[in-house]
Amino acid sequence: MYKKIYGISVNFAYFAYDEIFGYFDGIINDFNNYSKENDLNITLNRVSFTYVNTTTSTNEYSTAIEYLLRSKSTKYDIFTMDTVYSPRFSKYVADLRLYISKELVEKYLQGNVSKNGIFEDKLVVLQLNK
Repeated sequence: MYKKIYGISVNFAYFAYDEIFGYFDGIINDFNNYSKENDLNITLNRVSFTYVNTTTSTNEYSTAIEYLLRSKSTKYDIFTMDTVYSPRFSKYVADLRLYISKELVEKYLQGNVSKNGIFEDKLVVLQLNK
């Protein structure tokens, strides 16, 4: 008897200026290598919005993400945003504290995240640091 193995594919959408494009590639490659080494069977797929491949600006990107969230689209699983948009997106996203260990949450609650990542008592942003 054979066991079916299903992999998980996670779509990661982000807007990047040319100078930080490689930064997101590094995050995605590091995660995919970690997943492979630890037999997680999860693949993080890159969906990039840049000035090179679209006419989208940062504001248009945030409007597109809000539209997808409002319509309950499942096109993207993870997306990046500037923390100034936390209030705008908070009504569409879950409290990340429900999915992340308390220790990791405490680490992220230092610095700007504590000011910009929590809205209406929900942790809606995890800051990516270089």
